[in-house]
Amino acid sequence: MTATVHQFPEPKKPTRRKPRTPRKPRPEVEEIQTPEPAPPPRAARAEYGTVEVRDAINPNRLDLNRHLIRNPAQTFYVRVGGDSMKCAGIVAGSLLVVDRAIDAESGDIVVALVNGELCVRRMEVEGGRIRLTPDNEEYQPLGILEGMGLEIWGCVTHSIRTHKGVSN
Repeated sequence: MTATVHQFPEPKKPTRRKPRTPRKPRPEVEEIQTPEPAPPPRAARAEYGTVEVRDAINPNRLDLNRHLIRNPAQTFYVRVGGDSMKCAGIVAGSLLVVDRAIDAESGDIVVALVNGELCVRRMEVEGGRIRLTPDNEEYQPLGILEGMGLEIWGCVTHSIRTHKGVSN
């Protein structure tokens, strides 16, 4: 499995603004009031549950960073290039949100560097031993032995998939 790492940009520092010079008064313009469209229903029935429509009403209000990222300075993205985690819903082309600030626990999906190779696996800890297991029966688990280079880059908190339309 190959992966591409994208670092989440650092937040911009506020800059000081120069005081504005007074503007000339604008000519009066008649405001035209346009009726607002009726909002969609708050929820819609689906065959397997209820779908919330809340944030889909106004795309200008929808901020995926607010919904998906808890620690911006410690979060990065990885684009998946294989199918070793397909049973977890992570397939080639999925975009993973990875948080380095979260301590990985047994059962978490992690991005790990093993002997210089980047991989996405489920980390299992048992009796002090670490094992990285794929969520696809076609792949074998990787038991971490003493002397192997292992670095956990972070926990996968979300995965984003394209179901229709443009893909990168």
